[in-house]
Amino acid sequence: MTDPQTRLDTLARRIQAIITHTAEPRPSITRGEAYDQIVEEMELAGFGSPLLGGDFTAAEISHLRRQAAN
Repeated sequence: MTDPQTRLDTLARRIQAIITHTAEPRPSITRGEAYDQIVEEMELAGFGSPLLGGDFTAAEISHLRRQAAN
């Protein structure tokens, strides 16, 4: 298994690339797709993903997803 700090550094670079791409004037992906990619990167790096029933209610998560889609 790789060092957790190395995994964090790699994850940070990948997330930064996704955010940078999404912030371009005419991105080829939506914010919702970027969110999904970030969650996938977290899972692949071994850090899991946000869990429903954690700190947010289902209504709060739905609201956040609607905001991210706009």
